[in-house]
Amino acid sequence: MHFRKSLTSAALVAVLQWAAHSPAAAQSRNDEEFPVSAFPAKTFDNLSGTLDIYDTSGGAHSEARGETIFKRFTDMTSVAVRPDFSSDATKFFAAMQSGNSPPWSLIDLSGPADFNRAKNAGYLEKLDRSLVPLDKLEADAVDDYGIKAMNYGILMIWNKDTFPDSGPHPQSWADFYDVKKFPGHRCMFRFPQTGATLESALLADGVPADKLYPLDVDRALKKIETIKDHIVWWTSGSQAIQFMTNGECDIGINWSARIANAINYDEAPLGVTWNQGLFNTAYWAIPKGAANVKAGQAAIAMWILDRKGQIDYVTRWPQPTDIKGLSLDDYPEKVKPYLPVGDNLKTAIREDAAYYEQNLPALIERFNAWLQQ
Repeated sequence: MHFRKSLTSAALVAVLQWAAHSPAAAQSRNDEEFPVSAFPAKTFDNLSGTLDIYDTSGGAHSEARGETIFKRFTDMTSVAVRPDFSSDATKFFAAMQSGNSPPWSLIDLSGPADFNRAKNAGYLEKLDRSLVPLDKLEADAVDDYGIKAMNYGILMIWNKDTFPDSGPHPQSWADFYDVKKFPGHRCMFRFPQTGATLESALLADGVPADKLYPLDVDRALKKIETIKDHIVWWTSGSQAIQFMTNGECDIGINWSARIANAINYDEAPLGVTWNQGLFNTAYWAIPKGAANVKAGQAAIAMWILDRKGQIDYVTRWPQPTDIKGLSLDDYPEKVKPYLPVGDNLKTAIREDAAYYEQNLPALIERFNAWLQQ
């Protein structure tokens, strides 16, 4: 039987339980909302169990995904989505190296360095093109083992109560590291990648953008030493926003969508600049030997096919996917300043995936040792 035309008793119970929390969404569960032509039975019917996600985002980002695309995925399939948060991929690699079956059926990898490392180590399932419509993505967003799913910026922010628009406020990494001109605490990511932790130091120290990689780690750590007493370290983007708004930090670094969320929905008094910002792309992939590979394949397909869900997601969390046919015009004005596109990227720098792929494990070890000094 077609799943969307006739429900098994178990699926009906699952849908009714979900509908108790969201009646309006449950009522939208019909062929107009999920047309067979767009959501083929081969991919989405006869799914069961749960979809456990290795989630390197957490907080409001996980909520944005869970209340848009993944909520609709559960509505259509009755497969519950359960995120498992870790701020980086360390736990994933440790689990895969152990040789045990992974507990996750989908993984959010925060950049191409982690993705390539996982793929080259044989830790990812190959995507089934008969289930996942990879042809609906731009060519450079497609890999046989995952998709570029979430484009994001890594930007400097400041508290506008401390540095109001009417007066001087930081505009470059040199300003970020100038505690005399711009006094106060700095919020920085307690990890050497995807947070401009080392890049910001080198750019502030005068390294040209086109000479940034390979990173001069000694020089970067020496520069960070100059403000070490002023740093408040964070391990999640939501924690960083909390520090920036409760007075613990005056200037910080965070991810563009999390900044947008704080400004647009929480009215956080934050200033932001794309000047010398970094940008990167997170991937969706399926761990090798996952317990529910078909649900993982279907979730990636849903991410690509669910145009309405994608627009709702980016409206709440401005990290777009390179889906053919979607453009800036599809998104509201309030999110456009935070999208890594167009003029926003004029002075921005793409994080070097090849460098991190080759150097990240040793870099993590060295960075953690430095932190303990």
